[in-house]
Amino acid sequence: MLDTTTARHRTAVVAMYLTTFMVILDVNVVITALPSLQTDLHTTPATVQWVIGAYTLCLATLSLSAGALGDRYGRKRMYLGGVALFVAGSAACGFAASAGLLLTGRFVQGIGAAIALPATLSLLAQTFHEPRERGRIIAGAAMAGGLAGVVGPTVGGLLIALAGWQAIFLVNVPIGAVILWMAARSLSESADPEHASLDLPGQLLGIAWLGALSLGLINSGTSGWSAYTLVPLVIAAVCLIAFIVVELRQEAPMLPLRWFGSARFAVPNLAAFMLGFTAFTLVTLFPSYLKSDRSHVVL
Repeated sequence: MLDTTTARHRTAVVAMYLTTFMVILDVNVVITALPSLQTDLHTTPATVQWVIGAYTLCLATLSLSAGALGDRYGRKRMYLGGVALFVAGSAACGFAASAGLLLTGRFVQGIGAAIALPATLSLLAQTFHEPRERGRIIAGAAMAGGLAGVVGPTVGGLLIALAGWQAIFLVNVPIGAVILWMAARSLSESADPEHASLDLPGQLLGIAWLGALSLGLINSGTSGWSAYTLVPLVIAAVCLIAFIVVELRQEAPMLPLRWFGSARFAVPNLAAFMLGFTAFTLVTLFPSYLKSDRSHVVL
C-alpha cells in the first residue's frame, strides 16, 4: 500500500484536486461576465451564450473518448497534455479582442478539460490501491468538483470586480502552470492498452450523439423548438441507438453496457446525472436571472 503521507503523494492529490476544481469552475464561472462580454466585444446575446456552450459542448462530448484514450496511450501523458491545452485556451480567451477569438479559446479550453478531467480520477485510482483509501481520495476529488460548481458565479463576480472579465480566464494560467509542475514531478505513468479498446466506431458514435444532444439543448435556449433544435436532437437519438448496437456487439467496447446492469454502477451514475442536471443548472441560471430585468434572461 502506498504511503499517502509522503510529499510526493500529497503533491499528486493536490494537483488532481486543483485540476478538478479548475475544470468544473470554468463551466459556470463566466456567467457573471456575460453582460460585460456582450458590451465589450460588441456581440449578441445568442453569441455570448456560446461562451458557456462551446466549453460545455466539448467537455460533454469528448470526456468519454478521452478517458479510453488515456487508458490506452498513457494516463499521465494525456493528463498533462489536457492541462497544457486548457491553459493555452485560457490565455487565448483572456487576450481575445473579438467574439470569434474568445469562442475559439473556449473550444480549446473545453477540449483540454475533456482530456484532463477523466484522467484525474484514473490517475488517483492507479496511485492509491487500498479500496478504503482510494475511495476517500476520490471522494475528495468529487467534493472539489462540487464546490467549484457552487462557487463559480461568486468567484467570477469577484474576479470581474477586481480586474475585469479577462481575469476569469487569465487566472487559470498561473494555476495551470503550478498544476503541471506538481503533476509532472509527482505522478507515475500508467496505461492498460490490453484492457482499453480503441473501439473507433464507438468513439465516433459517442462523440456524435453526445455532441448532437448538447448542441440541440444549447440551441433550444435561443431557437426554441425550431429546426436548429430538433435536427440535432433527432441526430442524437439515431446516433445513440447506433452507439448502443455497436457497443453490444463489440468484443472490447469502449463503454461496456453490461455495467449498467449492476446497481452499484448504475445508481451512483444516475445520482450524479441528476445532481449535475439540477444543482449545476440552477447555480448557472440564477445569477443571470438576478442580473436581468426579469423580462429577459440571457441564457
